[in-house]
Amino acid sequence: MRSVKIVLIGLLLFLIFIHLWQLDTIPKGLYVDESSIGLNAALIAQTGYDEHGKFMPIFFEAFGEYKNPLYIYLTSIIFKLADVSVFNLRLTSFIFFALFLTGLYLLVKKIFQTKFVIFYSLLAGGSLPWFFTLSRISFEAISQLTVFIFCLYFLYMAYSRYGKYAFLYAFITGVIMGISVYSYTTARLLSFLMLLTILIVFYKQIKKWLFLLFGFLIGIIPYINFYFSDSTRLANRFNEVTYIYNSHLTFGEKIIQFLQNYLYYLSPTYLFLKGDSILRHHIGYNGEVYITVGVLSIIGIGWFLIKDRRNLFLLFLLINLLLSPVAAALTTGDSSLRSLLVGLYLLLFSIYGFNVLVNLSNKKYKLSLLMGILILLAVEIYGYLNYYFVVYPQKSVWDFQSYDFPQSLRLALNQNPTDIVVSSQANRPYAHLSFYTQAMHLKTTTPISVGIT
Repeated sequence: MRSVKIVLIGLLLFLIFIHLWQLDTIPKGLYVDESSIGLNAALIAQTGYDEHGKFMPIFFEAFGEYKNPLYIYLTSIIFKLADVSVFNLRLTSFIFFALFLTGLYLLVKKIFQTKFVIFYSLLAGGSLPWFFTLSRISFEAISQLTVFIFCLYFLYMAYSRYGKYAFLYAFITGVIMGISVYSYTTARLLSFLMLLTILIVFYKQIKKWLFLLFGFLIGIIPYINFYFSDSTRLANRFNEVTYIYNSHLTFGEKIIQFLQNYLYYLSPTYLFLKGDSILRHHIGYNGEVYITVGVLSIIGIGWFLIKDRRNLFLLFLLINLLLSPVAAALTTGDSSLRSLLVGLYLLLFSIYGFNVLVNLSNKKYKLSLLMGILILLAVEIYGYLNYYFVVYPQKSVWDFQSYDFPQSLRLALNQNPTDIVVSSQANRPYAHLSFYTQAMHLKTTTPISVGIT
């Protein structure tokens, strides 16, 4: 038992290392969305007002859309306690990811109570490409992963355990589901679909659902208030990326487009070979999920369909796996951010699949099979991490679009100019200028502005 604990501690130290090592320099430079989040978080930490002079807003206006508050407010706390810096900005993602792994550990331990399964879940979940990339950049989507894993944990506690706290767990589940609408945009659809799924799957326990619904309504009160005050602008980003308002497409063509998008997000091509085409969300190495994890998820789903069909929690997971690409399929592109929860449910089913192998009766072949799977997974992890830290940094320069911005600013200031003008031809450079000025702690009387050059 002691050796198992040592191995688990070693794994956790390894995961901490790979998520924090060179966090502020890989990827190279901040994308404009990261700078925007950092700017507003810094202003909230200093004054309580965002860049538009609004005090403690529910959602943050930026670039004609609204950014979600969970990530920004946690970042502001970090800035308040520590300092405004690129490392601390991206540290928010690591904290959300560490909380996700905590929730995953609690859920897996409660269901399986097997350290071998726990080890696999932390190894796979802690290094899965779909999650790893997001855990090292300052995008809001990572907070959705954290919120949903805790939602699943308390849901399991409410509906699979019949203790005296079941109704309390149902209420907490509802509150967390409500909070999810402040994590990432797709949650505003997926959380409502999850609420409906719970009612359908656990229809015999309607009283718990009513407690859950009550908690959910409490959680979304600020969202409802904001929605009715500014619903048009809240949907601006969706209007930009969706095809459903395209007047050049017939209704039938829109249905076909949706089905094509939906099936692509669940296809082997996307999951194992290509992944997101944008090199901010994906590093361009294989797909979003390790093949080992994919095979184990198929085993887990197959076990449920053949041997464990009465398991309502697994039924709930399967339905939500099938629903998780819906929001992404309504938009153009192949975004791994909008389809993030596909990765979560596949991971959970792979854990079930791994547990199936752990419980094989033939001990002689079981150990060899499990060790072989872990070795194959380790090889995949090594290949991914080697590409991420060796090849990807140089590729990331072009997609993050701000590499050497701080150095260029310092170089300009060293010339003692009367003023500095930053080209407006870049992607919203005011966000970079405003955030880097604070992160670099620049105190200068030289006017710095954004203008056409």
